[in-house]
Amino acid sequence: MNGTNAGGSKKGVAFLHISAFLLVIVLNSLAVFLPLNGKTTGQLSDLYPNLFTPAGLTFSIWSLIYLMLLGFVIYQAIVLFKTQHPSRKKIILISWPFLVNCLANAAWIVAWHFEQVVLSVFIMLILLISLIVIHSRLQLALPAKPLAEKLWLDYPFSLYFGWISIATIANITALLVHLNWNGGGISSPAWTVVMISIGTLLNVYMILFKKNLAFGLVGIWAFYGIILKRHSADDDNINQIIFCAELCISVLAFSIFLQIFRFWKRYADNGKDSEHTIIENEISKE
Repeated sequence: MNGTNAGGSKKGVAFLHISAFLLVIVLNSLAVFLPLNGKTTGQLSDLYPNLFTPAGLTFSIWSLIYLMLLGFVIYQAIVLFKTQHPSRKKIILISWPFLVNCLANAAWIVAWHFEQVVLSVFIMLILLISLIVIHSRLQLALPAKPLAEKLWLDYPFSLYFGWISIATIANITALLVHLNWNGGGISSPAWTVVMISIGTLLNVYMILFKKNLAFGLVGIWAFYGIILKRHSADDDNINQIIFCAELCISVLAFSIFLQIFRFWKRYADNGKDSEHTIIENEISKE
């Protein structure tokens, strides 16, 4: 009887995940196709012009993120509907953070489209915190995991976490514009360079200390979007932003290659038979 109840509860969790993800997709679809409150997400971004906002093309990463999250939702349902599965414990560990994340994602769309900028920043921080918890509980980016876990746990949440980290900086920047903040005497290009630098430091930390290469790839994509946007503006005053973004992309690319070399060297030194030892060492470092 207890086994039946446990199985039923696991299936209930699977359905909750599916329902929460569907809510996210519905709200985001309404934002695009209605659009919600009469304005698209991009049109609302234009209300708060700043030099950190990337080109519109950059936001296409959402399609990849949602596609990968769909893969996660399908994978978690398969895992939780089975009597035994090695990934079951991990799915349960991130159940509440994932549900909070989905609710926050949907709430952010509503807050943003109804121009509640202050509220949108608080919701974005909840989004970010939920992904930090998920990253920690899943111990993302550790080596020698099963391929299915890499594909449907590590990569979806690494990409999502990377993008929300950049989006949080952008959202706070939009809030400052909304509040008519003058930059404290520092020019807009200089502040943009500072924000890009902060984003780069965060990405380098995630690449070299948390071994999350996918997170770093998102950072490169975001900074490339900033370069595209600034080139299209054709303004000589923002050359420093382009140079900074290009330099930071180079730093992130070097960090990724360095971490790949570290992975290869550690694997070569320990050999295939020591994969579990490698994992244990990585976990202890976390």
